[in-house]
Amino acid sequence: MEEFKTRDSQSYDAVAASFDAHTEKYSAYAVAGLLQSAHAGASDTVVDIGCGTGIVTLAAAMLPSPPEKTIGVDLSEGMLAFAVEKAARLGVSEQVAFLRCDAENLEMGEASADAVVSLYAFRHLPNPDKAAQEAYRILKPGGRIAVAVGSGPSLFSAAGMQSAFARIPRTLARVTGRELTACDQIDRLVDTFLPVADKDEISSWSASHHTFSGSLRDVICSA
Repeated sequence: MEEFKTRDSQSYDAVAASFDAHTEKYSAYAVAGLLQSAHAGASDTVVDIGCGTGIVTLAAAMLPSPPEKTIGVDLSEGMLAFAVEKAARLGVSEQVAFLRCDAENLEMGEASADAVVSLYAFRHLPNPDKAAQEAYRILKPGGRIAVAVGSGPSLFSAAGMQSAFARIPRTLARVTGRELTACDQIDRLVDTFLPVADKDEISSWSASHHTFSGSLRDVICSA
């Protein structure tokens, strides 16, 4: 398990700049809502689990009434180094700290944080239940946790029905071979032309929990 975590985190070290650019482009829309859900206040200590290049950590530091301290936690040394440089460029180095440690074994004392946030990181964790327990451990009584994961609208909501109908033409095109989807097509090319991986590239927990948003809600409530 430790080897899996190390391999996964090191895979980001050399691509931190590219990762940051894509995160800013495709994930920035979720940051404000995440921090708002955590009710991050001016005297708070906020911990950002799986901070990557610091998009949430740094956004918290730049709020009109920023938390007293925001701590970004990640295992990737390359991502953390990029986040530190970015904090310096934005002039918020005094308001943030970046810590290399395991989300499933946080190097922080009990009841040391007012809020915990995490943007799209929990699915990378081999044992998100342990990470949720650790988040609960470091939260003060009355503390808040806000976790963002990728999910679609409920099927029986208006947005869900609209989304389902909109997918019909694309599904037909895919079935008849008139449209190739990126992930499926890349998977087929990998299976055809690259050797089979000799080690797991996805955590066993994620592989067995396909309805991730609902599963994660249960994990956090259990913690």
